[in-house]
Amino acid sequence: MGTRTPVKPSALKSGDLLGIVAPASGIKPEMLSAGIRELESLGFKTRLREDINTTEWYLAGNLERRLDEFREMLLDDQVRGIICARGGYGSGHLLPHLKSQEIAENLKVFCGASDVTMLLTAFACANVVAFYGPMVATTIRQG
Repeated sequence: MGTRTPVKPSALKSGDLLGIVAPASGIKPEMLSAGIRELESLGFKTRLREDINTTEWYLAGNLERRLDEFREMLLDDQVRGIICARGGYGSGHLLPHLKSQEIAENLKVFCGASDVTMLLTAFACANVVAFYGPMVATTIRQG
């Protein structure tokens, strides 16, 4: 059994649309706004759902909200990359509902850290390169 070469999504460039998702822990609106300003200062356009600041317990809303948000950004042809707002334990709740084929057929740059590593692994299982890196409502706004 041979190994397959992982598929790389197209590199991001200035003007590309980035979808921001909150698949896990709730976020602080002021930190999210600062991160969005940072991305936009780098030349990117951003898209997020109006309900991204929803909270349920310590999570960014219920599973259905978080999963719908993730799939919406994944399936949107205008979105070139998906960046997580924040990490957290809730990331793993999405795993049983994600299909490797759907990830592979909708190539996007995907970036996150911390417990989002579980979602990065879903991309790896789909043979798609993903990136462990800064998140919008946390480290991206730090100098």
